[in-house]
Amino acid sequence: MSNIFYMFEDEPLQFILNQLNKYFKLYAGFADIDRISRITQFNYCTLLRLQNRYFETESILNELLTSATKAREGTMILEIKFALNQIHWLKGFKDASDFEAERIISSMELLGDIKASEDMKKDWEKFKGEPINLDSLITRS
Repeated sequence: MSNIFYMFEDEPLQFILNQLNKYFKLYAGFADIDRISRITQFNYCTLLRLQNRYFETESILNELLTSATKAREGTMILEIKFALNQIHWLKGFKDASDFEAERIISSMELLGDIKASEDMKKDWEKFKGEPINLDSLITRS
């Protein structure tokens, strides 16, 4: 369901997210609702990252990391850490970020999610290899 985000402009998308969040809170006691909420928020962050709006995702990703850690969702934890690591790299911590990316990818392999680890390898190399316009990374108001 949250993949539908890619069809909307910012304003209607914000309305949709706000509505979804109301329902996530309303049905918080139901099985898997927290997980669905995390996935929805992570997909939104992915959309922002694809638009080079990395820094707008940082606070959301930090909240998601706390929630995923409490839920012990190993794969999601690694995906979130990978996204946060991209921000760390953009902030200039390139060597540390390269090391962390290797650790995250290796951890994903240890979890047995080889496809995800291979995707992460490709994404990391593509991320580092593409020239990034830092002006486009400034948080939009």
